[in-house]
Amino acid sequence: MTGIANWKLNEGSQGQLAMLAAIVESSDDAIYGWTFDGTVNSWNAGAAKLFGYRAEEIVGRPFRVLMPPDQSAEADHRLGKVRVGEPVEPFQCERIRKDGSVVEVSVTVSAVRNPNGDVVGGATIARDMTGWRQADRALRSSERGPGESLPRPGTRSWPWTRPV
Repeated sequence: MTGIANWKLNEGSQGQLAMLAAIVESSDDAIYGWTFDGTVNSWNAGAAKLFGYRAEEIVGRPFRVLMPPDQSAEADHRLGKVRVGEPVEPFQCERIRKDGSVVEVSVTVSAVRNPNGDVVGGATIARDMTGWRQADRALRSSERGPGESLPRPGTRSWPWTRPV
């Protein structure tokens, strides 16, 4: 086994682990970990900024509070893949902020493994795509002829909601 899980916790590797933790905490992307039952167990500053929950408000709660109810089956499917260590293709979707507003995100989901290689949970990285999507819609709208329009946000008929 290679990578972080194979390091012995000596003085040098503790410094490297601290640096990796600082990288995660400093990221503008939302990064959070969760258990197999879907309970959030870690939450970085980027997640707090994107979703509006402070770590102490969300850790211990189900990650499904961030999801529209109609995405539950998709979440179950991805959770099942992570549980057995299968890769999950990056995807784009909508998530719900603490204030109830909807945010368009690009999501990567990964298995988290212990030093023995066993899958012990999962991690999610979410990037806010709202500004990019608004610019894309404006550009597409300007390219359409009179009377043509794009689907309304929230209808889930956007071509970008499919896995990338």
